Order: sequence, then structure tokens, then C-alpha cells
Amino acid sequence: MEKILVLSHKEILNLNIDYIEVINNVKEALKKHALGKTFLKPKVSLVPKKGSFYTAMPGGIENEFLGLKLIERFENKNYPKIFGTMFLNNIENGKLLSIMDASWLTSIRTGAIAAITIELFDKKVEEISIMGLGNTATASLLCIKTLFPTLKKVNILKYKDSHNKFIKKFKNEDLEFNIIESLEEFIKNSRIILSCITYADKPFVKKEWLREGMLILPIHSRGWQDCDEFVDFIYTDDYEHTKHFIKKLENELGDMVLNNKMMDNTKINLAYNIGIAIDDLAIASLIYRKALEEKIGQEIEISNYETSDLFQVYYREEEKINLVKNL
Repeated sequence: MEKILVLSHKEILNLNIDYIEVINNVKEALKKHALGKTFLKPKVSLVPKKGSFYTAMPGGIENEFLGLKLIERFENKNYPKIFGTMFLNNIENGKLLSIMDASWLTSIRTGAIAAITIELFDKKVEEISIMGLGNTATASLLCIKTLFPTLKKVNILKYKDSHNKFIKKFKNEDLEFNIIESLEEFIKNSRIILSCITYADKPFVKKEWLREGMLILPIHSRGWQDCDEFVDFIYTDDYEHTKHFIKKLENELGDMVLNNKMMDNTKINLAYNIGIAIDDLAIASLIYRKALEEKIGQEIEISNYETSDLFQVYYREEEKINLVKNL
């Protein structure tokens, strides 16, 4: 009997997966997507209340795995704002292989995509700017630092006390942090902007704040929706996910990685990497394989029947009911 591997957040962290391995797996998944070797549909989202979402993300990679991630955003005290669950299935027979916490997976694959996108803008990066300083920003900086050992300076937008907490996480890294209080100053003085804010009820960027030779990388499009009017080139990880608000697309990220294309870093570039299930699947399969190798996680059994048993059980119950009625 096949069993399902259940992995908690802590167990996934205990696998100590290397960030460069994460980045390389996402790159390969993007290439396969560009070659048409994936199955993907746009996300389906529910908005149970303002500022929250409940989103289903299905996907598949040929000859590898199928998967479904449920990802949520809610304002919870002492709990991550964004969290989720990943389901990994056998692509040959559809059977469920694993259920795993998707919090680390989501943050780290998002960070990997950010690092890959920056690499397509500039092969040598010494300075970046980050706004929205939660788990996604942390994962992104870890991946960017891994891909760019040349990185020395990080500009961060001040928000409540999040900037101080963020800096403490990287106290052992050789990085200089520059705290900026004004959004206008932050954008005007940045060359590579990584926006990791998860909620904004309206656009907040003005055309005159942008300059040539800039890469804008919103992890979420929120707040940046009007920027396609102001920039020279727009990129995305999947056009089907973003075509409802992108008016002029230059290229998809996977095609650029596959064909070693670079952005024109003398112009204003905007990359809407909305986050796709293929990337989640790339990391989920990596986690699954490593967990099996290291015998980490709990195996459970949720189905122990043959196909023919399904209705036999039902009929037996019906017989019991009829027997009681006839007494």
C-alpha cells in the first residue's frame, strides 16, 4: 500500500536545502515551461475579506509530478500573513504522494525567481533596494546574496519596526543597510527595486520617480499596476496570469533563461513575476526527494480500499438500514 509523506514546516527546514539548488531547480522548471513541457492554468482566488485571499494554484511538469498549492493571506497575530499547503501527486496515476507545509517553499521559490530575474538585468550586482520586509523579502535577499556574492549594499524602506527586525536577520552577513523613510526618495535613488509588499489598495508610484537603467521587480503587482504606462520593457513569468493588466509584453522569463537573453539595463524594465505553480512544483519535488532520502516526515495512509470496494461498502450500509427498518 502506497503511503503519503506529510512534512511540517520544521521538518522541511531540517532538510537544510541549499539556496543555489533551489535557484537551479527553478531555472530548469522555467526552461521546461518555455519549451511547453508543463501543465499550467491561471490561479483561482477567493477574497473572503478585504486584504485577504485564498488561492488555488494547480500545475504539472511532464514526466515528473503534478501539484496543487493552496496559498492564503490573512492578517493574523503571531502567525505568518502568507501561508499555505502543497499537495504533490504522481503524474502517471494521479495518486497523492505528499502533503507539505508551503510557507518556506513559497517564500524561497519567490526569492529564487527574484534572483534569476535580477541576473537577466545585470550579471554583477553590488546594490539593491527592498520594500516590504517580511518572509518573502528575507528569502529573496538570501537567494540574491547567494547568486551575487558581489552584493554589498541594501537600501530598505522604513516601515514601523520591520526594518530593524529585518537587519537583525542578516547581522552575520557582510552587508551595509541603508534605511530610507520616504517612498519617493527610496524609488528615485534605486537601480534595482524589489517590492515584497503583500497588500496595497491603490497604485502608489509616480512617473517622475522612475529613471533610465532601472529594474522594478514587484513580487506582487499591488501598488505598481499603473507602471506599464511609464516603463520601456515589461517581462513576466507567465503571460496568461498577467495579460489582464499587462499592455505591452517584451518576453516571458522562461524564454529568456532558456535562450540566455538579457534585458536592456539602460532602459526602465519592469518584471511582473506573479508566481506560478511550476516554480512551487520544482521546489516541492526537491523537498520530497530529499525527505525520502533522509527519512524525514511522517508517512500516513488515507485510503486502503480497492476500487471495487467503493460501492460495496455503500450497499452494506444500505442493507443495515433496511434491516433496522424491517424489525
